[in-house]
Amino acid sequence: MSDSLTAPTGGYIVLKTPLVKVAASSQSKEDRAGISQYDLRSLNGLQRTAWSVNAFILDVQMRAWHEAVALPDVPLEKPLAPPQWASYETWRSHLAQSNGRSLPDEVWNGMSEEDQKAHKRTMAELHAHNAAVKGKQRAFIDNMMLADELRAEPAIYFPHTRDFRGRVYPAVTCGLHPQASDVAKSLLQFSEGVELGERGLYWLMVRAANCYGQDKLPLDGRVAWTKSQRIDVIRSAQDPFAHRWWCDADEPWGMLATCVELALAWSMPDHKRFISHLPVPLDGTCSGLQHLSAMGLDPVGARATNLARSEVREDIYMEVADAIKTMIVRDTLAGVEGATAWAAKFDDPSKRRKIVKRAVMTTPYGVTDRGIRRQLIKDGFTKDIAEGKSAAADYLTDRINEALSLNVEAARAIMAWLQQVGTALAEAGLPFDWVTPTGSTIRQAYYTTVERRIATLCGTLQLYDPAAEAGLNVRKQSAGAAPNFVHSFDAAHLSITVALMLDQGVRSFALIHDSYGTHAGLTDTLSRTIREAFISIYKEDWLQKTADHVRSYAPHVEIPKPPKRGAFDLMEVIDAPFCFS
Repeated sequence: MSDSLTAPTGGYIVLKTPLVKVAASSQSKEDRAGISQYDLRSLNGLQRTAWSVNAFILDVQMRAWHEAVALPDVPLEKPLAPPQWASYETWRSHLAQSNGRSLPDEVWNGMSEEDQKAHKRTMAELHAHNAAVKGKQRAFIDNMMLADELRAEPAIYFPHTRDFRGRVYPAVTCGLHPQASDVAKSLLQFSEGVELGERGLYWLMVRAANCYGQDKLPLDGRVAWTKSQRIDVIRSAQDPFAHRWWCDADEPWGMLATCVELALAWSMPDHKRFISHLPVPLDGTCSGLQHLSAMGLDPVGARATNLARSEVREDIYMEVADAIKTMIVRDTLAGVEGATAWAAKFDDPSKRRKIVKRAVMTTPYGVTDRGIRRQLIKDGFTKDIAEGKSAAADYLTDRINEALSLNVEAARAIMAWLQQVGTALAEAGLPFDWVTPTGSTIRQAYYTTVERRIATLCGTLQLYDPAAEAGLNVRKQSAGAAPNFVHSFDAAHLSITVALMLDQGVRSFALIHDSYGTHAGLTDTLSRTIREAFISIYKEDWLQKTADHVRSYAPHVEIPKPPKRGAFDLMEVIDAPFCFS
């Protein structure tokens, strides 16, 4: 792509968008000088990726919507009306004519206070349900309309922004963009095609298995699985309405797009010459724990997160779940209160993995015991436990922590050290600054907010302004230190990977934080580059470098020594098949 100036056209020329998005209420403004030229180059390379509309997927979605065909994530559900109304439309007409009153005054006045409260709860739930239904429909229609409008465009570009930690996001925050949900993301493909070459078909088949939910298999096993489904793949591509095998996939629309490309490639005399437009994502394994394990050269954490050289794919979520199952048996025999309530749920491997996954995934980002407890209740895992939600969640939270100490003890020590540094600096009135592997300076500065109430004609408006004079919020500085630090390092890893790929002539990227994608024919290059970038980062002792940096600008603040690194050999990452797969 030429670097010469072109005519300044496009929505983001008129609609100014800051490079670094910062919530004024919670985080200090970041100076652009803190962003290195290295990161700016990578960001520009990412947003130079040319996309186009996948017309096949768009046509299938439009037909499903207009003909009311029940395909995955096509929001055909109708809004609901109270039982006494024949239809939602007649009920809405009544509300419009009665100034929003769902019941006549004489009926309302004749009800008891308890019945009135119950009616209000019912109506609130009904309105919330209908708002969600109509919101999904509106979003689906908007995506289709926009994709249809852009169908003939040879190239579409998505400007990107950064958060203060360095993570990149499309400036388009909803609807059609490369980090959207499966149903929306499937409407996009790379504008520039690349031949499959020697190994592209292999990676396209890996993508198919990943989309379907077979991503726990070894890479060769995923390819073998896709080959075994060849007839279903071809039939799905030929007529996705008559043959709906693809609908059972974890990512059905991504699966359908893959079916089409595979069917076309298989139909060619020489599949190596097939021009592919789909990205093949390579995902990390519990990314936060990967980075913490590498940061501390922890051999236990490295093995658990697939950084170590091994022919067996480790599953840290299942390891934690299995450990908890053993604890539940132990506690049941010992008569520990709360254990028997979880026994049946943990007998099913898939159920127990699902129960613990969110807690394990959010551990590197500083989830608290209270947060884990809230997750278990909100996700519905405690709803059918007779002993009570709170007690059940408390018991399992303790067991999750016990199991995590067996697998990620070193990672938790690093997190605790970062929290201690954040706390010590905040108590001294100083923000927590550190430098990332790409040379960008990150500043975490959560200031105490001041509530301001402003009376308006429509009621009282509450505003929360950061007040530098009120000092830093010590609790937030402590809680945010570990997750923000880890996020800044996975952002740096992404940036380095993009820069190295640009050096090798690659121009198309599909990236979502710890998920890296490019053309199938270039995936071998990407797979190697991800690992090389990762190793280049953690050859350095970033905990010691961060401690030294803090002492350079806050010599009077006493901070503890960083945890010592372990003996994990980083070079194993080069040959670790499952660390990014």
